[in-house]
Amino acid sequence: MTDRPDLIENLSPEQRETAARIAELNDTFRLSLIGKAEKPPHCDARIMGDLSGEMLSLDPNERMQRQIDLMGRIATFGPFVEGNDPNGERDFGSFVMEGADDRIMWKIDYYDLEQEMHSPDPTDPAVTHRVLTIFYSRDY
Repeated sequence: MTDRPDLIENLSPEQRETAARIAELNDTFRLSLIGKAEKPPHCDARIMGDLSGEMLSLDPNERMQRQIDLMGRIATFGPFVEGNDPNGERDFGSFVMEGADDRIMWKIDYYDLEQEMHSPDPTDPAVTHRVLTIFYSRDY
């Protein structure tokens, strides 16, 4: 055990159950990006920083294909292990993608429905707006 209380190995059974529910909701959101699950309410994806600018510089067909490739990689990302998912929520990943000039990272954050503060309960889709942010590691 480590002294980090946020690591999955240090969570109580109740906290592990909460993390598992959040992970399930995140998996559904990610799979909805490629049509493998119904899109949950209050979920958005956005591409940020240099990656966004690069995408805009592509012709429309290339841009569409790049977005499809990105969403596919994020939707099927895995395996999630302690080294890349220490809190058990399956809310972050990174990968190298052909044609990209840096490592791509993605993160799911949980906001209230107005997107002004953190969600009061990320296990409840009725009060949580999930936002998937995709960016180059250099923009972090």
